[in-house]
Amino acid sequence: MKMFNHVEMAMSNHVEKQQILLKTLIIDAFQQFYYRYKKHALYAFVIEVDENSTLQSFLVSTEASIFSDVENKQQYLLEQDKWNLSKWKYRDKISEENKQILNKDHHFSEQDSVISLIFQDIYPQQDQQEKLNFYLDVFTQAIVYLTKIYNLDRSQIIFLMNVKNQQNVILETAQELNPPSSLLFEFIADSKIQAKVKDQLPIKLNQADKDLLIDLAQIVEMVEPFDSLFVAHQAYLLTFESEFKEANLHIQNLIRHISTIDNHDFALSKEDIIERIHYFYKI
Repeated sequence: MKMFNHVEMAMSNHVEKQQILLKTLIIDAFQQFYYRYKKHALYAFVIEVDENSTLQSFLVSTEASIFSDVENKQQYLLEQDKWNLSKWKYRDKISEENKQILNKDHHFSEQDSVISLIFQDIYPQQDQQEKLNFYLDVFTQAIVYLTKIYNLDRSQIIFLMNVKNQQNVILETAQELNPPSSLLFEFIADSKIQAKVKDQLPIKLNQADKDLLIDLAQIVEMVEPFDSLFVAHQAYLLTFESEFKEANLHIQNLIRHISTIDNHDFALSKEDIIERIHYFYKI
């Protein structure tokens, strides 16, 4: 009987350690994103888990990332992709250092994932839902802490848990992790609509859009090394082309923004411009 008590105590201590470590990782990831993007209006923070219930990465999106009438270098998302996690680019993968911390336990080798082994060795009969409950419990604790420390307005940001190839999980857990809000209802409504659309069509471009994007790409690639002043001037000339007024408003704003020089600072780098072009049109 004493032997069983000892084993149970050891298992309990082990799980507690992993809960603390996981909570710390979530809090640290949020803090890094918060200080980096707080001026851009964070509206979502996501933990990403694979099919084996192994934590993979953290993900956020901001209101400043969404294209609006006023172009700026933070923008890369169309309004229709506001809740399309696959299009979000602010992702922080679990580092090797953090993996080592998670794996640093005398019961297991460094090559093993401690989080996965919790379920394999301690709870071998647990089903997927029970595994997700572990993450939900720790995530909930972290959210309570973060809300208090940063005085978060929960109507302006939602927390999500995304499990690969299980779209139902993110919807179900969203309602457990967040209080009712218009932002939460917007996410739920959008997710249900997108679930019915398997093959989402890209933005529809007319010939004027295509011509301008091709011209812009040629301008960017024309001079090596990259010459910001030349590109800004050529982008300005594009605004006088006949097809400019017929182009998509977001493409017009992009070209105007590239042509802008503010205190000798250029709006976008070569990489930023190419990324924007590829977002609209694979050339």
